[in-house]
Amino acid sequence: MALGAILTWATLLLQLYISVTKDHATIYIAPFLLLRFFTIVGNLCVALFWTLSLLGKRRAMSKFFGLTGCAACVASYITLVMLGYALLLQHAWNPQGLELLAERLLHAVIPPLFIVYWFIFEPKEELDWKSPLRWTPFLLVYYAYSLTLSSFIGKYPYPFFDVNKLGWGEVFGWAFVLWGLFIAIGWFYTIMNSLKKR
Repeated sequence: MALGAILTWATLLLQLYISVTKDHATIYIAPFLLLRFFTIVGNLCVALFWTLSLLGKRRAMSKFFGLTGCAACVASYITLVMLGYALLLQHAWNPQGLELLAERLLHAVIPPLFIVYWFIFEPKEELDWKSPLRWTPFLLVYYAYSLTLSSFIGKYPYPFFDVNKLGWGEVFGWAFVLWGLFIAIGWFYTIMNSLKKR
């Protein structure tokens, strides 16, 4: 868990460095711009979860999200990051150098690492079929934040969020599809959780 937390924070700092140097964003502005990407949000949730767990403050995160099943919730978020990238974005760009390293860590290393951690080390949680629905508000807040800020600066984090090219109707359609994928992932973890013995 400690190594996972260190790796995740180090990767997020690497991505921040890339944003500052490549996009010429200031150190104060870059974090807000990065939070338009669900990849960053999902990995940040992983980093916070592991860190707060190590500090014995996991309840603080549960209270913030207003939910039970915090570990399964974070697993669902980071799985959405991994699958969304693999299905929709992997072939859309060709990162090199440090960008390639950050891309691999954020999408192909940290997500499966947390998923394996959840299956092996996390105890059984109190989940039911409504649990993924209770995890939805955070995703909706992300949608609102990302689209609002992106509309303001005129740059969108993903092709399927580009309102200028697709229009609001198609963007909302993509948001609904991703929400449906998130709910399906949440139900998968709910089922897997029920099979745990402890």
